[in-house]
Amino acid sequence: MKTVNFGPVKTLTYNRLRILEARFNLHILLNEENEVKEAKKVPHRDFYNIRKVDNHVHHSACMNQKHLPRFWPLV
Repeated sequence: MKTVNFGPVKTLTYNRLRILEARFNLHILLNEENEVKEAKKVPHRDFYNIRKVDNHVHHSACMNQKHLPRFWPLV
């Protein structure tokens, strides 16, 4: 928690998040028409496959054996 609450880390991560959001918005502006055309080519399209979703998850973001038992009582 010390790292998360450390001021320079918060600033760095906030700025990085803003940069990533701007890049994503630029991607949407540049590629939206192509993605819509590609989605319309699929004959069995529905709500679940209209847009592509990036589900890339980093291993370091997952819970380990120590964190999982602490999470269970919260569910």
